[in-house]
Amino acid sequence: MRRLLVVAAVLVAAASASAQQQTVGVTKLILRPTPAPTPILKYQLLPDTTDLEPGNAAYLYQRAHAPEWITNLRRDPEYAKLSDYLNKPFKDLPREKWGMLLTSKMLQEVDRAARRQYCDWELEPRIKEDGVGLLLPDIQGFREFATLLALRARFQMADGKFEDAVRSLQTGLAMGRHVGDAPTLISALVGIAISMVQLNQLEDLIQTPGSPNLYWALTELPTSFVDLRRPIGGERLWLFASLPELRDIETSLPWSAQQQAAFLQKLIYLRRVIAGDGRPTAEDAKKEVEQAIEKTYPQAKAALLATGRKPEEVEALPPIQVASIQFLHVYREMQDDLFRWYNVPFPRGMRGMLDTQERIKKIEEQPAALIFKGLLPASHKVLNAKARLDRRFAALRVIEAIRLYAASHNGKLPATLADITDVPIPLDPMTGKEFQYKAKDNIANLFAPMPTGIEPNVGNVLNYELTLER
Repeated sequence: MRRLLVVAAVLVAAASASAQQQTVGVTKLILRPTPAPTPILKYQLLPDTTDLEPGNAAYLYQRAHAPEWITNLRRDPEYAKLSDYLNKPFKDLPREKWGMLLTSKMLQEVDRAARRQYCDWELEPRIKEDGVGLLLPDIQGFREFATLLALRARFQMADGKFEDAVRSLQTGLAMGRHVGDAPTLISALVGIAISMVQLNQLEDLIQTPGSPNLYWALTELPTSFVDLRRPIGGERLWLFASLPELRDIETSLPWSAQQQAAFLQKLIYLRRVIAGDGRPTAEDAKKEVEQAIEKTYPQAKAALLATGRKPEEVEALPPIQVASIQFLHVYREMQDDLFRWYNVPFPRGMRGMLDTQERIKKIEEQPAALIFKGLLPASHKVLNAKARLDRRFAALRVIEAIRLYAASHNGKLPATLADITDVPIPLDPMTGKEFQYKAKDNIANLFAPMPTGIEPNVGNVLNYELTLER
C-alpha cells in the first residue's frame, strides 16, 4: 500500500488501540497483593540480552508472512473475528479451534525474529529509489501477528503458564519496537498499535490469580518505548527521493527545456499523489502547478537577488527552477519548524507542534506551498499516540507498585502514592506530574487527566478503578 494513502487508516487504528478501554469510561482491574519475584528480575518484558541471537530480525518476520502459513489462516471465516476474543473471559476462548496457536510454527518464527540482535527493514534505499510511490504491503500484516500473539498469551494465562505468557508478550513488545524502528512514521504508528495490543493482555495478566508482579520488568523498559528518531529521519528522505533535482537546484546550471519538462511532470505527479482521494485530473494538476510557478516566480526571484546572486545569473534561470528553489525553502522551513518538537517533553512538545501546524496552514495558502501542501505528516497525532503508549506503561508500573505495597502491608492499599517508599513511582509522561490517586477501603482510583493546552481527545484520559482482593 502506498505511504500517503495509508496514513489516515493507521492513525485511526493506532488511536483506537490506545483508547480502546478509555472510551467506555473506567477500566476496572482486580488486584491481589503480590511481592516481587525471586530473583527480582526473573521476568522481563523484552528479550534478555542472553536470549538474543546474531542476525537481522526482518528476514524472519517476513518468513512468517509465508503464504502457506498466513494465507491458510486468513481463509478461515472466523479469522477476522479473532480480535474479539482478546476481551472475552478465559472460559470463552476458542480453544478447540484456535488452541493450535500454542504450537504454531508461524508464531515460533516471530518468536525467533523478536530475539535477533537487530532489525533492519532496509527501507532507506527503497525510499530514495521510490519516493512517495513506495509501497508498504506488509505493514498491516504485523498487526495480525500482534492479535495472534495476544491470543496465544491468553491461552497461556488461562492455563496458568505465566512464564510462557510473559514470553509471548516479550515477542509482541519486541515486535512493536522492531516495526516502529523504521524510516517511516507509519511504521512507528503500527509499532505503537502493536504494543498497545500487548498491554491490554498485560492488564489481564496482572489480574490473573497467581500471576507474578511485573513492577521491575516494567521499570527495565525504555522510558520512550518507540523511538521516533529513525522515523523522523526517514521522513526527511521523501522529498529528495521524489524530486532528486532539488538536491543541487541552487547551484546547478540553468535547466534545459528537456529538464524543465521532465521536472514539471514530476511536480504534477507529486501534486496528484499528495491530494489523495480528492486528487485533480492530470490536466487540472498541470494548470495548478503552472499557476503556482507563475505566481511564485516574482517573489522567488527577489529572494534570490536578496541573497547576493548576480542579476544576470538569476535572469538566466527559467521560472520553474527559480520557483522550485522557493518551493524547497518553504517546505524545509515548514518541516524543520514541525519536526523540532518531536523530542520535546509532552505536553510542551504537543503545544508547540499544534501552534506550528496552525502556522503551516497559513503558509500553505501561499502559491509557493502548493506543490508540497499535504506532504507533511499529521505529526501531532504521531506524538500523541507515542505519549499515550508511554503513559500506559507508567500507569501499569504504578499499579504493580501498589501490589508490591499491599503484599508487605497486610493486604492493604496505600492511602497515597507517597506511602509507597520501597520503589520509585513514575510521573505521568503526558503531564510531567504525579498520577492522581485516591483510596478507600479496598478500592482505589488511579487517574491521569487530559493534558492542558492541547486539543481534547478521549484517548488522552486514563482512569483505572482498582479493587484489591485480600
